[in-house]
Amino acid sequence: MTKSNSYTSITTVRPSDDYILEALSSIELQSIPPERILVIVNGGSLDDGNVAIDVRRHFPRAEIHQSDEPGTVPAMRMALKICSTEFITFLDADDIWMPEKSKMQLRILQENKLLDAVYGGVQNFTSQKNIENPIGDNVAARLFSATTFHRRAFETNGYPDSVASHFNWLYRWWMKAANTGVVTEGHPEIVLKRRISKVNLWKTEHDTGIKTLFAELRESFRDGLDEQ
Repeated sequence: MTKSNSYTSITTVRPSDDYILEALSSIELQSIPPERILVIVNGGSLDDGNVAIDVRRHFPRAEIHQSDEPGTVPAMRMALKICSTEFITFLDADDIWMPEKSKMQLRILQENKLLDAVYGGVQNFTSQKNIENPIGDNVAARLFSATTFHRRAFETNGYPDSVASHFNWLYRWWMKAANTGVVTEGHPEIVLKRRISKVNLWKTEHDTGIKTLFAELRESFRDGLDEQ
């Protein structure tokens, strides 16, 4: 791998997870594999579940770290602080990358040096007994797991907000990115299969998520009026 293709994959996960090995397998199977694989365990001790044991057994190249703070955003912030490669990627612990995801997005970033991030298409699915059932339409989405970032995107825009919730951190980061001049490009090719599981918070706490997101939208709208 040349230095120009050097990237880090970041996966945040709780101490126990049913799908972490599938996620890491899709990282290892990339046609251009990452230089570093960071697995950040949050919400408990490494000894509390199966993740640390399974990852060490099946993916010895992965680096396991424990976040002192519970939650996805603190774990992501921790990973970004120790990441040193030019490009950075993320994958949720229950999702799956398509094999050409990194190669395609790295090529686009290298061909257009002005781009700070490239995102791709997402296919939502449910799974039962190893059978995948696609749901909904495939769309290009600015999910972190569907994106490859140049590290300057975070130098320019900062890390995800540590006080944001599960439901608004992503929207908040991208809204700020629009104001700080982060340059992005989207492509329709499917790069991510996103699992919609029974414990998905957008299903189990749907009303809370909608209220939180609408509150964020209203705040953004008021900020925009204040700046005019």
